[in-house]
Amino acid sequence: MRILKRAVRDRDVLRWQAFLNRIGSDPLIGLRLPFLRPDAIFGKNTQRATQLFQRRYRLTPDGIVGARTLAAASELGFLATEKLTPTTPAGPPPPPVQPPPPVQPPPPGPAFGNTRADSFRRLRSEGWKTDGRVQAGLNGAKAVLQSVEDGSGDYIYDEYRVRVDAMPERATPEAFLLEMARDLNGTVSNLIFDGINRFKRQVGGDPTVGEVIPIDILGPDDGAVILAELRSNYFVFQTIDSDIMGSHPENGSREFGFEAQGNVIFFYTRGVSRPGNIIIRIAGSIPQSVGWTQLCYGIADQITRRGGRSSGDSFQQFKESRGN
Repeated sequence: MRILKRAVRDRDVLRWQAFLNRIGSDPLIGLRLPFLRPDAIFGKNTQRATQLFQRRYRLTPDGIVGARTLAAASELGFLATEKLTPTTPAGPPPPPVQPPPPVQPPPPGPAFGNTRADSFRRLRSEGWKTDGRVQAGLNGAKAVLQSVEDGSGDYIYDEYRVRVDAMPERATPEAFLLEMARDLNGTVSNLIFDGINRFKRQVGGDPTVGEVIPIDILGPDDGAVILAELRSNYFVFQTIDSDIMGSHPENGSREFGFEAQGNVIFFYTRGVSRPGNIIIRIAGSIPQSVGWTQLCYGIADQITRRGGRSSGDSFQQFKESRGN
């Protein structure tokens, strides 16, 4: 099968461009790629998109579509949908190719680079308030969102994260994150985290937006959250006030996700919150910090145990108070 690289022009390049546009606009894959004009020319934009694809799947980012790159693409359905056909290396250039209908460029995604500001903006705005699935879940639990605006004192913005240098073989960050969404305590498997926050899903299988999850929290107060948003590279829990499960001591929301920076992955949890009162602010800050720190240690331990490379030594924390 012919190798595709810079300056190649033929139908195979067109199929490769269509493949990159398809996965770049698929929210379940969560791969942010520049939109490619389907012109059957392997130019600098196609080369750049190929390199991003290669980095995402831990391949040498040479921008050349060879055997290993094709193998990774085939796992995403490339050979089944945009299969390459052999071409004759010599001879006149192929006839002009009629491009398919234009594909809309994918929306900006938060999977690449430092995405802390995007997360904080999303958590602060609580845009899921108008999501019908969230409203249905609240109605079923006789609950309302504990909006961060209704809390006490300054807004607390925090981030806890750990670096992953290599995922286990045949594992992806998306799959590990979905496992966390299914069973946060079971996936992280950290005794200290379990003692501070134990999330008790009431149903099995894959999580769904609008699902209400009670939490056994260290101390006299327990609480509950609702799954407010679920994407391939992050999910969000928002605290709720329920007639059935009571109130959570914190108002606000917390995101769990990952981002790619170069050839490494960072798993993180980020929150924007305000406590219900000054007593909770004083008493809850230390166990909260310990809990999310241990979550990151647990992620690093589990990925290492499964054959990947990560270490709690790479743990980082960010926290600040703001007026809004």
